[in-house]
Amino acid sequence: MCCSTRTVQETKAWDVFRVLPPKTESGSMENQACLEFTVKILKVIAYLATFIIVLGSGVISKTAILFMTSHIRPDRVIPYCNKDLVFMRPLWKVKERLKRTRYFVYIFMSIWKIVGFFLCTLGIRWYRGESINHFFTLFSRGFSQHKIRITEHAWIWLLWLLSQTWITLHIWTPKCERLATTEKLFVLPMYDSLLIDQSLGLNRRRDDEKDVKTEELAEREKDPDEYYETISVHTDASSTTPKTVKKSDSITRIYACATMWHETQDEMMEMLKSILRMDEDQCARRVAQKYLRVVDPDYYEFETHIFFDDAFEISDVNDDWSQVNRFVKLLISTIDEAATHVHETHIRIRPPIKYPTPYGGRLVWTLPGKTKMIAHLKDKAKIRHRKRWSQVMYMYYLLGHRLMELPISVERKEVMAENTYLLTLDGDIDFQPHAVRLLIDLMKKNRNLGAACGRIHPIGSGPMVWYQMFEYAIGHWLQKATEHMIGCVLCSPGCFSLFRGKALMDDNVMKKYTIKSNEARHYVQYDQGEDRWLCTLLLQRGYRVEYSAASDAYTHCPEGFNEFYNQRRRWVPSTMANIMDLLMDYKATIKINDNISLPYIWYQASTNKIY
Repeated sequence: MCCSTRTVQETKAWDVFRVLPPKTESGSMENQACLEFTVKILKVIAYLATFIIVLGSGVISKTAILFMTSHIRPDRVIPYCNKDLVFMRPLWKVKERLKRTRYFVYIFMSIWKIVGFFLCTLGIRWYRGESINHFFTLFSRGFSQHKIRITEHAWIWLLWLLSQTWITLHIWTPKCERLATTEKLFVLPMYDSLLIDQSLGLNRRRDDEKDVKTEELAEREKDPDEYYETISVHTDASSTTPKTVKKSDSITRIYACATMWHETQDEMMEMLKSILRMDEDQCARRVAQKYLRVVDPDYYEFETHIFFDDAFEISDVNDDWSQVNRFVKLLISTIDEAATHVHETHIRIRPPIKYPTPYGGRLVWTLPGKTKMIAHLKDKAKIRHRKRWSQVMYMYYLLGHRLMELPISVERKEVMAENTYLLTLDGDIDFQPHAVRLLIDLMKKNRNLGAACGRIHPIGSGPMVWYQMFEYAIGHWLQKATEHMIGCVLCSPGCFSLFRGKALMDDNVMKKYTIKSNEARHYVQYDQGEDRWLCTLLLQRGYRVEYSAASDAYTHCPEGFNEFYNQRRRWVPSTMANIMDLLMDYKATIKINDNISLPYIWYQASTNKIY
């Protein structure tokens, strides 16, 4: 008798991501839907009413006081509100009712209060043995007529203006944390609606905190949130840090992931200069922290990965061999020129180290700031090509292979994943390090934030570019700003966006993103609109996507009609497919995502994005 045993194949650490089946809720859970919807509607009404009342009262009071003071003249009396206006009649009636019910009563009460206070004062002074005669001898002098001579000096207002400017000088050079809350910016929670601009200026806190030295940390031993104040305390994470977690696990790690194909030299130049600026910024922060002993709350580790599609072609020597194409050679020859532009001196970067890989090859550079730049050269005969599969490749490589296969505890991996960010770039993007820091601040402010994007500026020349400048401006000023305020952004463009590693590693996100297209709708939604689909997966898992108008990036846009038409032929159907996917499953999305409500779904369904 023989028995066969079947061993369960062990799951690799880099492939632990899952796709969970959809949940179906019924019974008591559905009874709360009406109550939650009513509460959300009341919140929206309260928000709008508060905004209109506060802003309206401030504008009206400021306008009224400026209008009245502009008519002040010597020996001139101007009556205000003396006309029998229709809307003023109810106010006059209120005033008359107050006189009958409150005013005369208070007149009699105030007399007895004054008499009682006066008698108490006399009794206290008499009990102490002090004289009370001056209360009666100086009575007539105190209540007699006093003449006061007033001389107007109009030039004094200039001194007042200079004084106010000097007192509020710190608001023009703020040193506070970026995206700080109102409580940290202002001393008092209220404002003066009569002089609203002076009130806001004088109420602004001073930012006098000095740089913290590393040797001071051992003496103070304070909470690290003092130096990382942008991190929100309202998170799902545990308030107590496990003992196995190290402080180095909380360091911000940014992986710039650029996808390239057939970019021109000018486009490559812009992207490489942006990477080298990040390298320079990271080097300056590392040197200041290491040698100057200054604790930098914005310190980060940086690494660049470029994924090159169709990087190989048939060799000129032998048809059985392959060699890199001219675009890869163009990238290699452009790096020195880009470094020379950024550092403003002639620089030659060491040649890259070459590694053969199962998917093609890998080139590794060490940039002047000591950060790594790795170019992954993909051979389409060995691995799937196109942008979505390049994204899948760097997600699994960086978050699966590089992170999940580390020989450390699960708690440390979770903390590292939360502070690991993927900066998705296109091969022609142009940005500054400040733009990335603003997106990092958004991530630190809200740990439930899965992705953040900045404002994209199209560059180029010609009528088609002019039209796209207007289109992009409307899309960011109105569409994305509206989505950010009433809900959250639906699409974070892949040309310049920041994704949280922990959010991508969640169930039904990264694993589901690897689904092969086998239907017509899949080719439209998955392969032509990969950026929007990835954000849809994050929204359906309860994460938020935000937009920062201060984070600017520049990208080349189509200059000819054919190129523009081909681009929009991909974008429009994929946009419709992803929005329809979100609308068809809106009930589950509303329940799991607090940032998406039914009115927000109605807004998306009624906007012109559908057609």
